Amino acid sequence: MLRTHLFFDVFAASRLIAFCIGSSTNLLHYAIRVVSQIQNPNLFICNALIRGCSTSENPENSFHYYIKALRFGLLPDNITHPFLVKACAQLESTAMGMQAHGQIIKHGFEQDCYVQNSLVHMYATVGDIKAARRIFQRMCRFDIVSWTCMIAGYHRCGDVESARELFDRMRRGIW
Repeated sequence: MLRTHLFFDVFAASRLIAFCIGSSTNLLHYAIRVVSQIQNPNLFICNALIRGCSTSENPENSFHYYIKALRFGLLPDNITHPFLVKACAQLESTAMGMQAHGQIIKHGFEQDCYVQNSLVHMYATVGDIKAARRIFQRMCRFDIVSWTCMIAGYHRCGDVESARELFDRMRRGIW
């Protein structure tokens, strides 16, 4: 890409970055090097890096690329936030999770099902089952991920009775 000047072609670079992030071999370090050569990365590229970092050994780097995206003038979308929240869950950091939640509200994605599911999962993972439950109760529609996140959260916190009760409600379609 360097010899052919394809680094200046954001689409070509984004395809390479997506491959590096989605690869079963850990090529995040290569994706980061590719991005460092791009003058104006787009949101797809930033989301790919946030996603890659969220599952890496250093999930806190997701915030670094989130802030970089904001500095480039890129507005986050409903794909950006769940990866950021996933990094908070990986770190088991309530404080960072609350900051990410604040960004979600600020950017108007608190009603997005994908974002809500990630928040339920994150709060349950960090042990704040009450916050997870509040978000779950405010959801306008539930999917299997919503139910699973909440049930697993109860189980993780040792509240097997609530997990079973919620599972039974899910099976009956009652909320």
